[in-house]
Amino acid sequence: MKEELNINLIKAIQEILPPQVNIATRIMEILEIGKEASYRRLRNEVPFTFYEAALIACKLGLSLDQVIGNFGSKTGVFNLNLVHTDKALTNYCNVLTRFKEYLELMVGNPTASISTVSNNIPFVLYLPYPNLIKFRLCRWLHQTDKFRPGSSLKHIIVPEEVQTLQNEIQYAIQHVPNTNMIWDTRIFEAFIKEVNYFHKLNYITGQDVSAIKEDLLSLLDKTEQIASDGCYSNGNRVHIYLSNIHFESSFTYLEKGDFRVCLLRLYSLNSIDTLHPEVCRSQKEWIKTVKRYSTLITESGQMQRIAFFKEQRQKLEQLEDTTSV
Repeated sequence: MKEELNINLIKAIQEILPPQVNIATRIMEILEIGKEASYRRLRNEVPFTFYEAALIACKLGLSLDQVIGNFGSKTGVFNLNLVHTDKALTNYCNVLTRFKEYLELMVGNPTASISTVSNNIPFVLYLPYPNLIKFRLCRWLHQTDKFRPGSSLKHIIVPEEVQTLQNEIQYAIQHVPNTNMIWDTRIFEAFIKEVNYFHKLNYITGQDVSAIKEDLLSLLDKTEQIASDGCYSNGNRVHIYLSNIHFESSFTYLEKGDFRVCLLRLYSLNSIDTLHPEVCRSQKEWIKTVKRYSTLITESGQMQRIAFFKEQRQKLEQLEDTTSV
């Protein structure tokens, strides 16, 4: 059984790597082992450990389901990307790193696409805005009893490592050839309610609210421009849809040729993901269904686009009164 799993893993690596890439060299890089140790594993003389198999799968976007021959069963392997409260920011870095590695598999490939279905402001949109990032962390830290009353966003220090990862994720997203976003029409309303609620509890200050509002207005301006152009500034295509039905959660689907992965948001900063083909197929089909109940507002749908963004700016005025409290 162990030998069969080893052979399956080697075969899966060979299938996903481009012909010009030396498999032994790539394994050396991922596992940080010597040349001979790499070849012993490829010759099946030394089996890959579970940690090694998991690390290779993560770096190359392989499915462990494929390695263990689980595709035909009714169960699937899911990866838990959970932020533990004892080392919150360290674990948050791990979550960001895993998402970045998936995105990097998509960059530059003409067949690659990202599809997101969101019931709150998509994380990928507010990456460039420090106050929105800090509020997101503030909300999560408070919910896990790691944030005390009377605090302010200025007390949340985002480590340089986190900022670097966020910048790398933002870059990778914009360099994927095709992006589809389907939004619940209440995504900004939900965020505004959360900001007002946390201000009333004195967990953020009036100045914090003003800074958040400024970032939200900037986000709206930038996003409306993307919706109007139908692309990022580098020309990569973006399609934004407004759904006529509401969502219970947010999730993301990535696809490149034969590679697929789906991610489901859990508990604010957390998520689970899987490469199981049946789960990915089901999610892809559901996204198609949601599109049928949605209105495209990029390039076409000008009236709906103008009305939507005007309404969001009006809703942001609900933050005005809180700044003087």
